[in-house]
Parts: sequence; structure tokens; C-alpha cells
Amino acid sequence: MPQANTLPAWQALQDHYQDVADLHMRTLFADDPHRFETYSLSLGDILFDYSKNRVTHQTMTLLRQLASEAGVTRDDRGDV
Repeated sequence: MPQANTLPAWQALQDHYQDVADLHMRTLFADDPHRFETYSLSLGDILFDYSKNRVTHQTMTLLRQLASEAGVTRDDRGDV
């Protein structure tokens, strides 16, 4: 498996960081009233809340691309 920081998707994420570095949480939540539902998930009793991070649709796309390039496989439910 290749080192993640050597992959093209890693560089794309580095570049993307410049686009989101100055975003403010207030703006992100104001622009998307369903942000919590979009960027959080529960597994049993554990809540993973990404909504309070500078995450956008593009960020998630790039993270999935990185996982794919790194050879991370999907589980039997289709989740990464």
C-alpha cells in the first residue's frame, strides 16, 4: 500500500486546504441549515460529528479519492 502523502489526492487535499482555511463555522452553518445531518453519523452509541470542522462536499470527495488511491477497501455495507 502506498504512503498516503505521496498520492495525487493528498496534494489535492493540501491545495483544497487553502480554499477552506479561512471559512468560519458560523458561515458554514448559516449556508447549510442541515450541516449537522450532512456531516455526522452514528455507529451504535458513538457519534462522529464532522460538522464543526472546515469540511465541505469537496473535502469529502477528496478524502474518498485519497482512500481509493491508498487502497482502502469498502466493508460489506459499502462504507469506506
